[in-house]
Amino acid sequence: MHFYQYGKTYQMCIKNAGDLKAALELDESLWVATSAPTGVFRCDDTFISMLDSDSSGRIHTHELKGAIRWLLTVLADTSAIAERTNHIPLSAINRNCPEGAAIHKSATYILDTLQADDRQTISLKLVRKFASRKKEQLLNGDGIVVPDATDDKPTIQLINDVITAVGGAQDAGGKTGITAEKLTEFRQEVAACLNWRKQARDAVDKIMPFGEKTAEIYNLLQEHAAEIDLFFDQCRLLRFDSDALPPTVAADKTQPHPQKDELENLLQKVPVAHPNANLLLPLAEDSLNPRYAGWIARLKDEAVSTVLGQAGSTLSADDWQKIKDAFKPYADYLAARQGERVTFLSDEQLEQYLKDETYRHIKQMIAADKAVAEQLNALREVERLTLYHQHLLRFANNFINFSELYTPPVKALFEEGSVQIDGRWFDLVLRVDDIDRHAAMAKTSNIFTIYLEVSNKPLNNKF
Repeated sequence: MHFYQYGKTYQMCIKNAGDLKAALELDESLWVATSAPTGVFRCDDTFISMLDSDSSGRIHTHELKGAIRWLLTVLADTSAIAERTNHIPLSAINRNCPEGAAIHKSATYILDTLQADDRQTISLKLVRKFASRKKEQLLNGDGIVVPDATDDKPTIQLINDVITAVGGAQDAGGKTGITAEKLTEFRQEVAACLNWRKQARDAVDKIMPFGEKTAEIYNLLQEHAAEIDLFFDQCRLLRFDSDALPPTVAADKTQPHPQKDELENLLQKVPVAHPNANLLLPLAEDSLNPRYAGWIARLKDEAVSTVLGQAGSTLSADDWQKIKDAFKPYADYLAARQGERVTFLSDEQLEQYLKDETYRHIKQMIAADKAVAEQLNALREVERLTLYHQHLLRFANNFINFSELYTPPVKALFEEGSVQIDGRWFDLVLRVDDIDRHAAMAKTSNIFTIYLEVSNKPLNNKF
């Protein structure tokens, strides 16, 4: 540990990695600064933000000490720190510590991915070049595979079908792809759908007693089955109490005839037919609510005739129940539907997806993507290393000592420059964020202080 006279005081001399290590043992009462706002330093913004580890807006002694310890730990060869370069030989990285090993692995991956001419040296320029392209890379460590990641058509089709069925995820580049979880979810849906469809094949006579017409007739019933149920409930109420139901349509001769929209609303409110105590639904068109007449005609021709063998002029409540019971196995089958999200795929496609090697291929792609996550997660640490290697020694000379302040050819990191006023040069120009607070302290000093408001707007002088 050496001290040198800078100005009128003796301050620790920091010229190399050994001096940085010694500075860790220097009593903080001998540090020129123990805290400084981040905004006063003319330096790489990312470097400054990395030093400000707690994002407080100020850099403290413990944060600088932590940065020094980290740099000396992850480097096996610290001799080049004095050169203050932002390129580092991979051989200089300490692979015997976890942080250094991760940085070395990430740096190697960056160099290989960028196909750098020199694969033995990592630089800040290459790190930032890689970071700018990271989102565009197919393997970017997010565990999401997009259709563009392959030229294989079956693989592309499977990825798209997974996205359609169970949804996708947005990768780092903003494209929609699939994760391992989505692939597994899709596979489960495929297996469930195949099993559900197999139940229909194994019990086709029970589930679909009318063959392919079963689904067609069932869908017809579902259109207005609830209205037929309501009609028979009204009939039962009428049988119990003949005065229980109000007139279906109250005629008011004082009002004009209803318009088409009003008529539709009116027909929607009244029953399928006039309720009766005999619990019989008339099937003749002139006895039906016009809203349902066409549907009941189809019901008579397709459902009633198919289930009961023939259709009369009326349909009893018991016969209606028989029709519904005939389609209950099919209704139960639909209610137990599994794998509904992949029903847009044929049995052949489902079978293929269940045993297809494409699954394995995509899983390998996802695994390969995740495999680079560790290298990519260490990307910021590689950037930290190159920045600390370049700037930390100089920063220490602007914090622990003020050697640059007393070196005329050099502007300290906290100096803004020089200013000329009335033909005189003032070299000590510092940034002040709070003028009022600073002015109160400046009054206790023995120096003259001038406050300037600097603008980069062009002057518009008129002579």
